[in-house]
Amino acid sequence: MASFRKAITFKYRLLATHLFSTVPPKASQYRNQISLANLLQRYGFPGFRFNDEVLTSVLEGFPRVTIMNESEIYEKIEFLGRIGIPRYGIERVFYVFPEVLRLNVENRLKQLLEEFLELGFSENEVREEIVRDPRVFGMELGEMSRSLGLLRTLKCRVPIKQRICGEGEYRAGLQVKLIVDCLCKYGLIRREAFKVPEYLGVDFDKQIVPRYNVIEYLGLKGAMGFEVGLKSLIKPSRLRFYNFYVKPYPECEKMFGRFAQDVGLQRGHPVGMWKLFKPQQYTESKDDVENIKSFIEPLVANEATGG
Repeated sequence: MASFRKAITFKYRLLATHLFSTVPPKASQYRNQISLANLLQRYGFPGFRFNDEVLTSVLEGFPRVTIMNESEIYEKIEFLGRIGIPRYGIERVFYVFPEVLRLNVENRLKQLLEEFLELGFSENEVREEIVRDPRVFGMELGEMSRSLGLLRTLKCRVPIKQRICGEGEYRAGLQVKLIVDCLCKYGLIRREAFKVPEYLGVDFDKQIVPRYNVIEYLGLKGAMGFEVGLKSLIKPSRLRFYNFYVKPYPECEKMFGRFAQDVGLQRGHPVGMWKLFKPQQYTESKDDVENIKSFIEPLVANEATGG
């Protein structure tokens, strides 16, 4: 347990003070019974020890770990080892997604893995992807199936679909889940996200977020007389969206991005090309006018006499 004693630094004491002031009343027994050092030592199960970075991530990401039984925590570790996740992979799971500690093994984790296998993914592929991005444990039962169904029915240009599914269906399905979660954080409902799959074919940071920021600002300002859903956010072209929502409100141009600065300069031809199509102007002198008259007058006279 020496490694755990070395891990108990000043930052852990500060973190413990914060945790003990925020956890539910049932955890108050830890204040008088054990210190944070002893608590971390109790989590050092035989043959398995977390490093200080993993412990910090767990305590910050899932503070309720302080009121869990050792058997509950060990159950998660045992499950991950049983499905073939190596030690460094288990540490990565707890480091990246400490919320896995709150999930039930029988009713959630096992059923989630069974769903992945039923979808046609191999055991090796599932293990590799869990280590690569443990956030997959955050998926609800059936969510991967819905995400893959959404991708398979997505109608978009071939390069876009190749970009989305370029690293395989598993990673693409997880990416859909993460994007949907992000959309929900912005206030969009999950049902609408699955009804408008076109959002998968656009750049999330460069197109969706700037448009949402503009709509949110106009809503707070009271300039929106109607609700703008995901479909109305995605469907319009950049120029149409700019003309309708951004152009009347110059203060929105900065949040809309670089496109707003250049849109006013767009023409059918590049700037300056109109000069090439304009007839050249020649100045007329008095002599030029007299010469033209002397040439035209005989022609007019001949036409008048019929000759």
